[in-house]
Amino acid sequence: MCVSRGVPIALLLALAGLAFGSAPVATVASAGTFDLHGAAVRTEGVPFWPVMAGDEIATHASSALIRFQDGTSVALGENSRAKVETVDNILVFRLVGGTMQVTAAQTPAVRFYDGTQSVAVRSGLNPRVGKGAGLPQLLTLPPPPPPPGPISSR
Repeated sequence: MCVSRGVPIALLLALAGLAFGSAPVATVASAGTFDLHGAAVRTEGVPFWPVMAGDEIATHASSALIRFQDGTSVALGENSRAKVETVDNILVFRLVGGTMQVTAAQTPAVRFYDGTQSVAVRSGLNPRVGKGAGLPQLLTLPPPPPPPGPISSR
């Protein structure tokens, strides 16, 4: 079965899946409610929420901790806003308002910006940036649980 000009429907469905089914690039956790891509997220019962490129994170009365797959983490301060995006196939974390503190992985795969200003990030350097009275207190969260073991030993 084909649509106009001989493009197979299966190909169109595969491309649509790629466009809308991107994999998470990070997780976010908070002690209080925060907004993720414009929707209020209540944190009771779910310790970590997936973050995709294109998501915007906004905190309210509590800070949030964002952990990227490379091990880099960002403490986003109370009443702060940031956007996760890809620019030229590079993952970018952009502080839009408020404050953040970055703890870089050994080899960070994420670039950081305070608005349009680049933030120097490297392992061992934990920059705190932004405008506002309270810079974020780093959250101490337990590490994610290990993956489940095999179901069968066969």
